[in-house]
Amino acid sequence: MSTSDLGVAAHQFRQRGAQPGTRGPHLNLFSGGAVTKKAAAPELTVAQRVGKFAEARKLKDDTTRVLTLVIEHHERNGTPMPIDAFDIAQKADVSFDRACVIRSELMRANAVRISSGVWGDDGLLPGDAWDFQNGRR
Repeated sequence: MSTSDLGVAAHQFRQRGAQPGTRGPHLNLFSGGAVTKKAAAPELTVAQRVGKFAEARKLKDDTTRVLTLVIEHHERNGTPMPIDAFDIAQKADVSFDRACVIRSELMRANAVRISSGVWGDDGLLPGDAWDFQNGRR
């Protein structure tokens, strides 16, 4: 096979996969010729995503724990987390008063929102700021 045959073969390969307005897929004949695909980035855990959100918003440690509870509950069940300040305080290891303050802080930051249920049961859902940072809106 002569060098001109290699050039013609490479040209034909590029033309076969070409799209209008492009030069087509380029093949490096000296590196094996295969086009490699990058592996998909691993999915981040809830704790890692909440950590990034908390770092960007400069949230305190106890506020981050409460936000993690809300996000985990919503992603696991697909339902709002019931607003029970005693339960939230126990799970996040904070006082009852602090749990109420944290809920208000998260609502002001648009990290969580309140959803009213059919029977008047209110629950906490991820808010607009959370959805926006995680590409859901």
